[in-house]
Amino acid sequence: MEFLQTFIFPHINFAIFCAIVFFGGRKAIAEIFEAQRKDFELALESGQASLKTAQTDQAAIVERMNGIEHEIKQLRDSSLAVTNSEISRLEEDSARAVEHLRADAQRIARMELQTAQNNLKNSVIEKAVKGIEASLIQSIRGRDNSPQKSLLSKAFGEFEAANFTSSESPWSIPNNHSGSSAKSSPRPVS
Repeated sequence: MEFLQTFIFPHINFAIFCAIVFFGGRKAIAEIFEAQRKDFELALESGQASLKTAQTDQAAIVERMNGIEHEIKQLRDSSLAVTNSEISRLEEDSARAVEHLRADAQRIARMELQTAQNNLKNSVIEKAVKGIEASLIQSIRGRDNSPQKSLLSKAFGEFEAANFTSSESPWSIPNNHSGSSAKSSPRPVS
C-alpha cells in the first residue's frame, strides 16, 4: 500500500484537482483567453489598418517623388530653354552693340579724317597765301625804282603837303625789307 499512497494517490489527487479546475475554472479561463483573443484581433485589425494607411501614404509619397522627379526634369528643361534663349538674346544684343560701336568708330574716324583734311587744306592754303603775300611784298619792296612805288610816293607826298605841317608823314612807306606789311588808317584832320 505504500505504493498506492506514495505513487497513485498523489496522481489521483492531481487528476481530481485538474478536473475541478478544468470544470470549475473553464469558463473563467475561456473568458480570459477570449478577451485576449479579442484584444489580439483588435490589435491585428488596427495593425492591418495602419499597414494599409502606411501603404497608401507610401504610394502617395512614391507618386509625389516620381512627380517631383518629373517636375525637376521640367524645371531643368525650362531653365535650360530660358538660359539658351537668354544666351541667344545676349549674343544678338552684343552683336548689335558691336556693329553699333563699329559704325560709330567708322563715323568718328571719317569725321576726324575730314577734319584733319580740312585743317591740312586750310593750313596749306594759308601758307600758300602767306607765301604769295610775302613774295608780292618782297617783289614790291625789292624794286626801289618801280613805277608803282614812285607813283605811290608822289601821291602820298602831295597828300602830306596839302594836309600836314609836320616834317614826319604818317603815310611814309618804309624802305626796309623785313617782310612785314605796315597797314595804317589815315588820321582825321582836325
